[in-house]
Amino acid sequence: MKKEGSNLGIVYIFATVGLIILAIIVSAIINSVKSGATSADIRARAGVKGTLQFVGVVTTADAGVLTVSDLKFADSRNGKSLGTWQVTPGQGVDIYALPAGSKVLLAVDPKTFLAETFTLTAVQIKRTR
Repeated sequence: MKKEGSNLGIVYIFATVGLIILAIIVSAIINSVKSGATSADIRARAGVKGTLQFVGVVTTADAGVLTVSDLKFADSRNGKSLGTWQVTPGQGVDIYALPAGSKVLLAVDPKTFLAETFTLTAVQIKRTR
């Protein structure tokens, strides 16, 4: 005579092994879908300076530092103002060519975007209209 419990144990073992195999297949599919960009592409984009773009209005230019008010992300329409920031220009930027009231487009090194102190370093500054 066979016990009914022994057949049930075999079913549990096969069900468990089946679920493990299914989980492996699903995770392989998810990983293949998520890896659309190669790691070299990601590193290249992360290393490019000036990936953050902002627009704002020059308030003052003193001692090699611009004060820019109404700073917003360049790609946001009707975006919320981030406030007034102290902008240190990169080499080759003549801050005195940017009078008070000029609208500017800033290309910013992401490592220098310090929200705690409201300071950033602009790699490039262009006057907009």
